[in-house]
Amino acid sequence: MKSISIKRLLALAGILLFAPAVGVYAAETKIEGVLFANYGLYTSDYKADNTLAYDYNTFDVGRVYVTASTKYSPNIASKIVLEGNSTTAGNAIFLKNAFLQWKDDTGELTIEGGMPGTLWISPEEGVWKYRFVEKVQTDLEGVLQSADKGIKVIYKLPKGFGTAEGMLANGEGYKTLETADWRKKNTKDGQLRLGLTPFKNKDFSISAGYLGSFGLGRVRERFMGGAAYQGKKFSLGASAFKSVDYSTFSLTVAPTGKSGYSIYGNVPLSESLSAFARFDWLDNSFLKSKNYDKKTLQIYGFARELAKDVKVALTERITTQGQAVVERRHQHITSVDLFAKF
Repeated sequence: MKSISIKRLLALAGILLFAPAVGVYAAETKIEGVLFANYGLYTSDYKADNTLAYDYNTFDVGRVYVTASTKYSPNIASKIVLEGNSTTAGNAIFLKNAFLQWKDDTGELTIEGGMPGTLWISPEEGVWKYRFVEKVQTDLEGVLQSADKGIKVIYKLPKGFGTAEGMLANGEGYKTLETADWRKKNTKDGQLRLGLTPFKNKDFSISAGYLGSFGLGRVRERFMGGAAYQGKKFSLGASAFKSVDYSTFSLTVAPTGKSGYSIYGNVPLSESLSAFARFDWLDNSFLKSKNYDKKTLQIYGFARELAKDVKVALTERITTQGQAVVERRHQHITSVDLFAKF
């Protein structure tokens, strides 16, 4: 009995002695999130798939992100993001990001492991500025995944010349399990991105990216490039991509692929009002037998900041898409889009 009491006293003493040291490095957790909501009305008689629109209109919660960020020390942090939306039946909630982050003392080198964001989409969203209106082209067309399971390394180049980034990931994205290639081997996707601000005017940047498989057999390849100017009077960005997908089980099946480009800009009209526009061109197939399968997307709108971290946009979308026998009719959607950060 006496032995047990001594052990308890020693344990309590250890806790009391250790508590001040723990307090110095106590974890700091911050909970925040983002809400995307919209009302959309088809103003065209038909949808892009040639079905009648019948004045289809809908209220939607396009995205809700709830983020928990924890800082354990000056060098170590973690981030977890849950995402939900009402655009599909079931009102699904799923894990979007979950990773541990380490930074060196200079802040030049960052390593993230778990389910971090991928390399290309987030930087382009920063130039486009209107993710709550529409995804960037590579995300919208399913060419790239916005997050994946793996490890990511970011290195800040000297003198603010940009960043060099690399990532090794499953390749199937954050919603799908790893699959095997045609040789029954599990491959991994390697991603590279170089973002440069090479001139004295740091408002101008250029970037290039590549995604390809590590391992036996090729599963997919992606080539991306972009340029952007982000000044006080206006911002303008452009990006282009080419994607190739190979059969995961046979060498005799011809690869498929697509390519496209996107041009977008934003002009502040006052402290709280901005005008924006975007044009996407997409070739859904590089096969000559499907040279009709092309698509354009035009987005025009005005955005107003109602309060800090609250924005509303009035948007017009025009979609055209080719078809083998008859050309599909143009699709027009007018929407009111809401962004709120909490």
